Amino acid sequence: MELVRTLAGLSVSSIRQFRDDDSYIDRLNHRYTTTLCVVFAILVTTKQYAGDPIDCWVPAQFKSSYEAYTDSYCWIANTYCMN
Repeated sequence: MELVRTLAGLSVSSIRQFRDDDSYIDRLNHRYTTTLCVVFAILVTTKQYAGDPIDCWVPAQFKSSYEAYTDSYCWIANTYCMN
């Protein structure tokens, strides 16, 4: 419990002190690269959870109901080729 009180008393500025051997590029790398990777990973995976999870290619002459059926079949059967 003492450790929690000690850590709660520390300010963010005392935890994040600049090191003498860090250059501008080093700070840019270890601060912003991780953030950018996480943001882009969230953007890329958002469609899987918020949008249409799979979008199979279907010929242009398919009606929307048959396209929805084909997407469902692709989702269940992994791959479905329409000739």
